[in-house]
Amino acid sequence: MTAREKKVGQLFTIGFHGTEVTSALKEVLASVRPGGLILFKRNIETPTQIARLCADAQQIVLDDDNPPLFIAIDQEGGVVTRLGKPFSQFPSQGELENATYDQIFSRGALMARELNLVGLNMNLAPVLDVRRDDDATKNFWRSFSSNPHRVASLGIALTRGLQVNRIMACAKHFPGLGNAQVDPHYELPTVHGDLEAGLIPFSAAIAQDVAAVMMSHAIYPVVDTRHQASLSQEVIQDLLRKKLGYNGMVITDDLEMGAVANTYSLPECAVACFKAGADVLLICSKLESVPECFEAVLKIVSDDPALEQRLYQSTERISRLKKRYLLPYSPPDYEKIRDYFESMELSG
Repeated sequence: MTAREKKVGQLFTIGFHGTEVTSALKEVLASVRPGGLILFKRNIETPTQIARLCADAQQIVLDDDNPPLFIAIDQEGGVVTRLGKPFSQFPSQGELENATYDQIFSRGALMARELNLVGLNMNLAPVLDVRRDDDATKNFWRSFSSNPHRVASLGIALTRGLQVNRIMACAKHFPGLGNAQVDPHYELPTVHGDLEAGLIPFSAAIAQDVAAVMMSHAIYPVVDTRHQASLSQEVIQDLLRKKLGYNGMVITDDLEMGAVANTYSLPECAVACFKAGADVLLICSKLESVPECFEAVLKIVSDDPALEQRLYQSTERISRLKKRYLLPYSPPDYEKIRDYFESMELSG
């Protein structure tokens, strides 16, 4: 692979079906050399199995002289929990409005301990959306509070608990989904009104050097009347980068969600998100589409010097995080995993 191709591969974090490294995943790891994996319940059986899956995937990329993979999971707690027992079970963020900073920090630290044990290195949390009190969906329970300052305080605590213990945190869903009336997994939300209150938690997370910020797939007419936040230069470059001063890694939400997939093909969406300023393109299920998306982004970068410079900026951000959190790489210790989870089962 050329240096440019290797850089483009680093932009992709991908999901797959299976509980071990399948032949299809191995082929994509070898041909695209993606920067990361994301795991879901469909990929999970036991702590030892997760550790072996992570170690096997890492070994494939390391043997080919690539940096370690981001291996991400949505372990928010409660209504969004990917890791069942014997992992610690956490309540939803929405049940914790009256918790103390120390309690939420400890939550993050315990999450980090268990994720580290099995080879995971990024938690796609905290949710920093400021909820509506009349929200009857599960999104109400994903948010700490309807008070933006409370969301900020508890979000900082979770971010610090994770990151002090070498698990990257990801603040989501920028610039806030609390006022969305429809679910972007299925439809395109338009979030009307002023964004200032919703930005308070994200500003706080940025001040704490949060590793990543995930973009929402909603339209915010006060900033950009035409494009979802994940596809909007006005939201990513002007609001997040320039106004809020964020220089960390920007990740899209899943590009297969209805809010974008109902309008764009996956390659079109990958290209548009990259052009808008996203550093990491998240494709959670359609492994077979990853090579086509890779080729689409490679083509536009090859044809446009300005986008090649953008590619360099994105891969520098990715590289900084990998050096900080993933190096030196250590494979899982299976004896420690067994001892820890056996003690959990005995105490539980």
